[in-house]
Amino acid sequence: MNKVILLALLMPAAAFGQNMENIGSAYVIISEIMADPSPVVALPAMEYIEIHNRSGDPVNLKNWSLSDGNSNSVFPDRIIAPGAYMIVCQLEDTTLFKGLGKTIGLKAFPALTNEGKTLLIRDSNATLIHGVKYSSEWYGDKLKAGGGWSLEIIDTGYPFFEKGNWRASGSPEGGTPGKVNSISGSNQDVYFSGIENVFPDDSNKISIRFSESVKGLLNIPGIIEIEGSDVDTLFQTDPLYRSYNVLLREPLEPGRIYTLIVYDKVTDFAGNKWNKIISGLA
Repeated sequence: MNKVILLALLMPAAAFGQNMENIGSAYVIISEIMADPSPVVALPAMEYIEIHNRSGDPVNLKNWSLSDGNSNSVFPDRIIAPGAYMIVCQLEDTTLFKGLGKTIGLKAFPALTNEGKTLLIRDSNATLIHGVKYSSEWYGDKLKAGGGWSLEIIDTGYPFFEKGNWRASGSPEGGTPGKVNSISGSNQDVYFSGIENVFPDDSNKISIRFSESVKGLLNIPGIIEIEGSDVDTLFQTDPLYRSYNVLLREPLEPGRIYTLIVYDKVTDFAGNKWNKIISGLA
């Protein structure tokens, strides 16, 4: 059977011009997720997320949205203060959480599946501000993974650092909605694995998946090259900016080795550069 071999290679960046962000600065983030509130520990038996304003300025959430890729909930005209935490839940559950902290109820609050799903916060211009693809594997505690405990982010300074920066709440109540997380602490993201997978979908299209969300990739001309074939178009296939497709001007030839070059301006959200060379076979 004819095969195409792709080698992924990291190279120093040439002068490509200014890097314009396609991901927001995550100044408002998802900081807690209660996906499985039952059996109840001490909190209301309802799902919620918590958002946190990391910035030094008040933020008006009017016409912002919370999405899981299927449903889309629009925020009302509400201000989240600098450094503040806010509970977000179903509109009809608002009264249950008001005694725990400032609360926003959404008419179409997405169902939070126990196993995990992608949650996205976008501003009124539809720019992605923050997102997370949470998983039941993140609890780190079999008992707590069974329900009644929230997932909390450890270090809010690294909001796109996912698996290593979330864990089950340490609060005796099962969570800390509306206040600083019980497991809050320093947990720096200091490493970027880079490309996890690269393979040709067909003779004119190559799929690339990075280990974390990458910044500004779509706005740096020539950031990805294929030796032996010209890149026509690069576009994202993942709302968290981890997966991309490369469309080629000329089809790949079976049996030929191609080198995919990724220049070192590619970083994760924390600014870590990829420092590996990997290879893929398809």
